Amino acid sequence: MEVRASYTQTSIKMIDALPADEAKRVVAAVRDETWRAVRSAGPLAFIDMRLHLEVDGALHEVMGRERYEEACAQLALDLMQRPLFAPVVRGRLLRGHPERLLERMPMAWKLIFRDVGRAEVTPTDDGLSLALRELPILVRHDEAFLHGVVGTLRGVGEACATRIDVETDETKRGLGTIVFQLRF
Repeated sequence: MEVRASYTQTSIKMIDALPADEAKRVVAAVRDETWRAVRSAGPLAFIDMRLHLEVDGALHEVMGRERYEEACAQLALDLMQRPLFAPVVRGRLLRGHPERLLERMPMAWKLIFRDVGRAEVTPTDDGLSLALRELPILVRHDEAFLHGVVGTLRGVGEACATRIDVETDETKRGLGTIVFQLRF
């Protein structure tokens, strides 16, 4: 169960936007060896998913669900403004059509995660269904992970100038599947 170090390193950027007292609480909640491992890893390297969950769990705890989801949405939006993605997002290809980007989630999931389940996207009448399947126990029950996905999906919508309403179906969460109904 691994994640690209750059993904966790991006989460750390949330700390910069926090008030000093909250930033200190996040830093204190994460073990020193976790900070060292995350910061010293090359961006393309994979690190243990537990390290990522520890960092995001601390952020989620200090920020609360709503602020954490907003911060994840902003990180996704910032990513879409980077030179690699910005020309596509600014162009007409994605404006008003987040499904064109979201349909690539299974491929993106494989690039970011190893042994952290798989993503499936299915078109629906009013949007898409994103199913995360075969999630390991540690991930499927992690609230920060769940809310991070919701925030990221909303950020993709913002990048495409479209509001995405996300409804989460957790009825099979205990079996390793979480389904997100995306309406736009």
